[in-house]
Amino acid sequence: MQLSEKELLMVSECLLGHMSTIEKFRSYSQACTDPEVKQLLDSHVRKMDRHRQELMNMVQTSAVTGTTGYTPFSQAYQYGGS
Repeated sequence: MQLSEKELLMVSECLLGHMSTIEKFRSYSQACTDPEVKQLLDSHVRKMDRHRQELMNMVQTSAVTGTTGYTPFSQAYQYGGS
């Protein structure tokens, strides 16, 4: 699926938001003493991380097809993306 430059920018913002949320939830989970809350936070981290990976795959697929020369996700890797 090819994405326009505008779509790539929008997905980039989503990715950065996901990474920020994942980082916060991991921190909350580590500090949590209630096992049920910790389990809930860990579950959300896994779901958010899967969604982040799906977005990254979409962007990488778009980049491979050569939609634009623009690659807004180099910054995402700085913030813990895989």
